[in-house]
Amino acid sequence: MPLTRMVAVNNPGGAALLYNAASTASWLTVTPASGTAPAGSPTMMRLRVNPAGLDPGTYTAQVTLSSSGVASPAPLQVTLSISFGSQLLSAEPSGLTFTAVQGGAAPLPQRLYITGAAANTFFWEASASTLSGGDWLSVDPPSDASRPDSPSAAQVRVNTSSLAPGIYFGELRVSSPGADNSPRLVNVALQVLPQASAVNTIQPGGMIFTGAATRQTIRVRNLGATATTVNFAVAGDTNIFTVTTAEGRNIGPGQERAFDVVATPAGLTAGVYRARIHFQFGNEPQIRAVDAVLVAAEAATCTPTRLLPMVMNQATPFAMTIGLPLPLEVQVVDDCGNPMAAGGSVTIAGNPAAAGTAALRYVQNGLWAGAWPARGGPVGLTFTADDPSRNLQGTVTLGGSGSTSANIPVIAEGGLVSAASLQAGGPLAPGGLISAFGANFVDGQWIPPALPLPSVLGNSRLMMSGADTALFYAGAGQMNAQLPYDAPPNVVRQFAVQSGTRRSHYVEMPVALAQPGVFTFDQSGKGQAIVVDGANPALIATPANPVARGGVAVIYAEGLGAVNQPVVAGTAAPVDPLARVVNTMAVTIGGRPAQVLFAGLTPGFTGLYQVNVTVPADAAPGNAVPVVVTVGGQASNAVTMAVR
Repeated sequence: MPLTRMVAVNNPGGAALLYNAASTASWLTVTPASGTAPAGSPTMMRLRVNPAGLDPGTYTAQVTLSSSGVASPAPLQVTLSISFGSQLLSAEPSGLTFTAVQGGAAPLPQRLYITGAAANTFFWEASASTLSGGDWLSVDPPSDASRPDSPSAAQVRVNTSSLAPGIYFGELRVSSPGADNSPRLVNVALQVLPQASAVNTIQPGGMIFTGAATRQTIRVRNLGATATTVNFAVAGDTNIFTVTTAEGRNIGPGQERAFDVVATPAGLTAGVYRARIHFQFGNEPQIRAVDAVLVAAEAATCTPTRLLPMVMNQATPFAMTIGLPLPLEVQVVDDCGNPMAAGGSVTIAGNPAAAGTAALRYVQNGLWAGAWPARGGPVGLTFTADDPSRNLQGTVTLGGSGSTSANIPVIAEGGLVSAASLQAGGPLAPGGLISAFGANFVDGQWIPPALPLPSVLGNSRLMMSGADTALFYAGAGQMNAQLPYDAPPNVVRQFAVQSGTRRSHYVEMPVALAQPGVFTFDQSGKGQAIVVDGANPALIATPANPVARGGVAVIYAEGLGAVNQPVVAGTAAPVDPLARVVNTMAVTIGGRPAQVLFAGLTPGFTGLYQVNVTVPADAAPGNAVPVVVTVGGQASNAVTMAVR
């Protein structure tokens, strides 16, 4: 089945720009191929991937945006992972946040949707663990069987009865023996506020009515330790939507009030009708609202023209803590009342644009789920639903605010990259040296004094799918690590930074057979490469010291993948025998093929590969001759060397 994803095209300039978009791969199409990017407001572009006919593997392509009003094109790296197995596991939302008050009631459970891209029923198990505070996290049921048409909906609960004010972190580990990407990890954060705090919840945050007159219920709950009051008002199509409650305004500690919402379509012409139910609590100044939509249509004659996404689990405006995940559920129907099926996409774009983007995953019956990583705030979220099979789109915007809590690690969007190429969006590689960029990783700067590399520096670690990596640098905004040489390829893995008892949101990154990254002189990933003259290894092949055609050049890189003997990440590469690359590889210098004399790990170093080649006799001489290393079908970053 083709896969789609909407991406935001942002224009920070002062005037609208006409742009063209082009893809470098036949399996990747971009729509529209040209468009207008208004100043200060994102426009959406559809990427569609068709994996038909492709073998298992990791494929990369690039979408290039160009405009006559911009000096240089804007590249977008796209990676497609096709696993060897027939089953992939999904647990959404990938992050959950609970908020409670010391001495108050426990928050209501949250749903975790467990699905799998499998042809048959598959079995899964889930376990809960915490980093501090005891056993306050649980999941029910701890195991189950799911079918493609019937995903599981587990209940995640927290017990706050013995916890002091603070932020606590836990994890849900969902595993299935037949899934290539097992386990799937869910980051769970629990905020316990001081006893005098006001915390009131509203569920659901949105409502969709279709068909005959129906009733839905909004429940508001007081999680605080003292009583409060609640008032409500309805705006919009008030003659269609009615809201009633049989209970009073007062809500005691731990109590809830129910508000029945009825939408009456009788006598209405076909169309979409809306209302907003406002709630005002006596112990908080912010007015919050639940949006309701009624789709009135004749199913037999209705032709859909647009999609109607609705955020179901967050009232507006939402409140979040920077660094803690914001779980999201979005229901999507068209304006005939039909749910949007799998094959489409729901994409989130933050406003301002620096807040980043995210994508939700399909659950069932038009429901999509995921989490916003909350890297910054205040922020507005725009949800774009796209159904390419019917060429239907729709958007909804959710406003919110973000409060800062110190020392929660945050991995920046596009912040997991090759330590050599620094290219965002590309896959990582077994044995690769990687860099993570973000904030609040660790206090100070830490460099291990010798090999083997540790898994912890300054009380912080970088984990892949819950397992530690070997660290060779840790600072407040950057960590450098080496991945295991035996990391399974062609699978998307989850990465997180843990600092003491606090953990970042999980970031997904594909792992390929290889993804070569050539080191550069200025550490930018571009320009002059770290290539030395084989006849004089002390000299880098700069314009002052070019390598002769027919001579030997030694290229230093990372990410060349598996080697022909067991090597533990973080340890020195062996001298005898040498650890050689097992993947198919090629090198071109000036566009001409270079004979590879040796490709493997540099003895005495960890994660550093060297490729010894003969400079082609027919390569054009120059101060900046292009060098490309290709391993396992993946090409390196664009670098140069001097040739005479």
